[in-house]
Amino acid sequence: MKINKIIIDTDIGDDIDDAFAIALAMATPETELIGVTTVYKNAVQRAHIAKAVLSLGGRNDVPVYAGINEPIKERMTQFEYEKRGKDGLIDIRHYDGSMKKFGIEDGDAADFLLDSADKYPGEIILVGIGPLTNIAAAYARRPKSFAKFAGILLMNGFYGEVCPEWNVMCDPEATRAVYSSGVPVKTVGANCTRITQLAGEDLDKIRSLGGELGKLLNGMLDIGIKDNKRTPIMHDALAIATLYGDFTHFVRKRVYVPLENGMRGYTVSVDCENECLPAVEISLSVDARSFMDSFTDRLIRFTKK
Repeated sequence: MKINKIIIDTDIGDDIDDAFAIALAMATPETELIGVTTVYKNAVQRAHIAKAVLSLGGRNDVPVYAGINEPIKERMTQFEYEKRGKDGLIDIRHYDGSMKKFGIEDGDAADFLLDSADKYPGEIILVGIGPLTNIAAAYARRPKSFAKFAGILLMNGFYGEVCPEWNVMCDPEATRAVYSSGVPVKTVGANCTRITQLAGEDLDKIRSLGGELGKLLNGMLDIGIKDNKRTPIMHDALAIATLYGDFTHFVRKRVYVPLENGMRGYTVSVDCENECLPAVEISLSVDARSFMDSFTDRLIRFTKK
């Protein structure tokens, strides 16, 4: 069995799916998780959340680096319910002060990404499940090191329909840069992830997760359901699952990431062979039932060890 080294770049701490994605990565023997980086609004708080998930899952050895808070060009979106702390940064919904005991690494997220690529040339798949600011910064800083990544797997974009998608909206300049980096990109779009809502028997399975990790995940799940008035969608976990299963059908398309007003946040796939546009593997369909069965069963087995 081939083991893929992976690094996850995440905006964990708002919706619950990032935390479940990290948990699924820990529960997936087909991958070797060698690091996590965090991005957007308050990357340090997000890093402590990620470290808590890792530590309670028995993977305190995985380093976590905080990255960039602000997108490349535009100011970040601040919602009415979001509060700023004494440091001036937005407090992240799933963070609490007790998570500081799960120490994070000193250093810069982009440098960690690049140093890892240099250390394991051609071996690492970089998994981006948040805004792509950290990843774009790494590419701009040392493109020769960045080229050593084996591939980039994203939860990003919306295909088959012309719709905006959150991770693109947060930093479309970063999305355009990453798509055009020259490293092979595969992206799971919201057109597929939107049908992976956690409900019914699947939610019951998650409620049965054991151990301290299960307790943390379900506590975060309660916050998400209360705030969003709905059960969550497993956007980011589906991206992780593509590392071990054929749940999602991909096709290779040229993709345009517009930056003009009115189209920021969109990704547009085109059929013509325009070499000015990057070629990207994009998701068009998903077997959501098979994915949800695999996802919940793996987490149950992992948390009951």
